[in-house]
Amino acid sequence: MGHYKKGIETKNKILSVAKKLFYEKGFKETTIADIANTADVPVGLVNYYYKKNDLLGDAFHQFILKIYTEIETQVGNHIENQIQRQLIFYRLYYGSIFNNENLLKLYRLYITKDYILEETQEILQNNIYENIMELSLDIDHAVLQRLLVVEYGTRKQLVNDTSSLWDQQAPYQMSDFVSTLSARLTGASLAVIEKNIHKIDSLMKRIRFTADDFINT
Repeated sequence: MGHYKKGIETKNKILSVAKKLFYEKGFKETTIADIANTADVPVGLVNYYYKKNDLLGDAFHQFILKIYTEIETQVGNHIENQIQRQLIFYRLYYGSIFNNENLLKLYRLYITKDYILEETQEILQNNIYENIMELSLDIDHAVLQRLLVVEYGTRKQLVNDTSSLWDQQAPYQMSDFVSTLSARLTGASLAVIEKNIHKIDSLMKRIRFTADDFINT
């Protein structure tokens, strides 16, 4: 049991060090040897636990989990439905990323190279599925699965194409559209979407979350 615990602690230490180095030096500029030296572990041990690409994937996976945890901790009792939860999540997620140059560089690599872990995909798709089911829309399961694929591809492309627009006057306009793509694709009314956007405007004022949480997860 002690050996297992030590192994988990070592793996977590490697990830923590890798996140900091990726953030400060850049992903391509950081070597496995850099990570091993900073974590004070053998290079072979880093390679045993992780491929370099998976380190970046796990870094964003932990970041996503951290955001959901903070949402529940800070405003969970005030959230009325899954649409609101998704709206808040993507405002925090993309707001952190597009307002921080170092994190944005990592995110673009993470998305374009498709370093997303299967566990991350499962979490995001389950949340989209819950979102659609909560709307009580009558959709065939096979059609729903295809919509999930379309939603992911559309969201990925949209974020890549419009990232340069993020720092203009309406910073949340893009994230709100992205976070409600599944609802829009499955026929939710604009009135329902706008009502939920209005609700979370007040909730966002209660939340404290920054790009620094990427390193601190």
